[in-house]
Amino acid sequence: MKKHKATASVTLYPATMVGLSSSQYQARAHNLELVADEKEVKVCRVARPVQFKRGEEFFADELPKTMATLVEPNESGDSGEESDKPVSKMNKAELQEFLTEKEVDFPSDADKKALLELAQKATEEAE
Repeated sequence: MKKHKATASVTLYPATMVGLSSSQYQARAHNLELVADEKEVKVCRVARPVQFKRGEEFFADELPKTMATLVEPNESGDSGEESDKPVSKMNKAELQEFLTEKEVDFPSDADKKALLELAQKATEEAE
């Protein structure tokens, strides 16, 4: 599967195969059929239309040609969903996703400030 980034609002229709992060899958699970649960990506078949907002990244093999202006290929080679956005600019959901991708444990009831501290520490350790 190739990584794509939505440049506008994108709707994928039934039968499309898509790879999503855990948080993306959880938000859309009621519209998807899980095919494979890999380490960083959940491979799913779209059962009912699912939407992605501008800037969201997802994996897909083949997309309709009509979507050529709505997505751009992401050739970074990363298998994960890592963002270039600095952690200080992330919202709580983005921080949770970032920490999950970095395999950093955090309490489910943690507030944004605590998540930000953990994310900054994880970023410093990676450098």
